[in-house]
Amino acid sequence: MGILTSLCEHSPQRTRELLDRLVTTGTLKTWHHNRQTDEGFWQLPPQPQKTNSCLHTAPLARRTASPEA
Repeated sequence: MGILTSLCEHSPQRTRELLDRLVTTGTLKTWHHNRQTDEGFWQLPPQPQKTNSCLHTAPLARRTASPEA
């Protein structure tokens, strides 16, 4: 955490507040500071499943009825 704090040029308290805010907004799923090793761990939220539904968003050409002869 010390490295992250110095890279962000924040105090340790402000860095914790920032990580908490990232969890609140859903950018991070969770984070944890191991005080014994001074390591910070975080987990990203699961990514939404990609579907092929966006491939068919354009309207399809309509068939025009042929004039009856």
